[in-house]
Amino acid sequence: MRSTLLVGALVLASTFVSAQTASNDSQPWQSLVNEVRQLRQDLVATTVATQRVQIVLYRLQGQQTAVQRAMERFDLAHQRLSDTESAFKTRTAELQQNEDFQTQSQSESDRKQLQEQVLPHLKADLERLRHLQQQQQVSESQSQEQLRVEQAKLSDLETFLDKLDKSLAEFDRASH
Repeated sequence: MRSTLLVGALVLASTFVSAQTASNDSQPWQSLVNEVRQLRQDLVATTVATQRVQIVLYRLQGQQTAVQRAMERFDLAHQRLSDTESAFKTRTAELQQNEDFQTQSQSESDRKQLQEQVLPHLKADLERLRHLQQQQQVSESQSQEQLRVEQAKLSDLETFLDKLDKSLAEFDRASH
């Protein structure tokens, strides 16, 4: 009976010792598993952050292109309007000169030709230029507004990119 009791005590003691050894051996493994899990989470977070940065950079590039196109449209509309305004001033001066010449002319045939052919043509040309000028003013105004809209979008993206950069910098500092 004593031997059975002794064997039982030895089995119980060996179980206790092996349980302690198993728990001591599993702690480093559990620590490694936890660290691998944390590394995986960090890798996923880094991958997501990288993808977001790429998306924002792609959008930023597209928006810069949109701003450039809007600026080109505005510049073209502004140049067309300037050209039309210059032509309008030139035609107005021509009309004034011809009207002055008509009133000062001694020749009846010159006055008649001016009155019937030249002046109506200049007045019609001025009316056409005035109408074109109005259309181009609208076009310039619309293209200027579109440029402002596109620039505002670009500014918003740049602000977002700055915030993203700051948050990534803070994340980097926190991880070290």
